[in-house]
Amino acid sequence: MVLLKPVCKFEQQTNLTDSFLSNANIMSDNSKFLAGILVGAAAGAAITLLLNSEAGKQVIAELKAAAGDTLRDWKNAAADAVKDAGAAV
Repeated sequence: MVLLKPVCKFEQQTNLTDSFLSNANIMSDNSKFLAGILVGAAAGAAITLLLNSEAGKQVIAELKAAAGDTLRDWKNAAADAVKDAGAAV
């Protein structure tokens, strides 16, 4: 024996609203995908310009030098911390 639950108007409206919202989410997902494609294309173009232009090569060289200085500073700070910890024991 199967019991059927009566459907009220509110439940029917809720089902229609849920259906509408799920369709709206599909459109939102499509626009997010398109925005991702556009951002990716812009990032690719910027990287290409950075790697292929003289100014870009100069920026990369400056970033490498700054990164090397920072790494050297961190290495010295870590060595000092080890020395201080050894002296404290």
